[in-house]
Amino acid sequence: MKRVLIVSLWLASCLMACQTTSSSQKLRDAVLHFHDNVRWQRYREASRALPPHRRAAWTTAMTRMGQTIRIDEYDMRPVEIGDSYAIIEVDLAYHRHDDMRVKREKRQQMWRLVDGAWVLESDTEVTLDDRGLPERFPELSAPRPHP
Repeated sequence: MKRVLIVSLWLASCLMACQTTSSSQKLRDAVLHFHDNVRWQRYREASRALPPHRRAAWTTAMTRMGQTIRIDEYDMRPVEIGDSYAIIEVDLAYHRHDDMRVKREKRQQMWRLVDGAWVLESDTEVTLDDRGLPERFPELSAPRPHP
């Protein structure tokens, strides 16, 4: 009987936890959903992450771009997360339909929590200079033979 009570309480707490989604989980879901939709060219669905007044123009521009390139993969990393904002860095790999050479691009996105939903406020390309890479990479010479 005691075991049944413990299992029942544990199950009830799990169900209650499943019903409430934390802000960080909502952010993760919104960012993943947005990028999955962009990758598979579901631009209208992806545009739901944008402010309403920017959706139509963005969808048109992305549809035009999607006729030229294909996104192969993406990787996302949080740079900074606050209570109502998040800065996400996105690495994209893509190729043109007429050229199979893969190109890479790094983007920085600003997300804001608006009325309980995460909204993509800005999305800009980050150039190599902005990433703080050294001018030259260190060289690795062949080891010298020991006498």
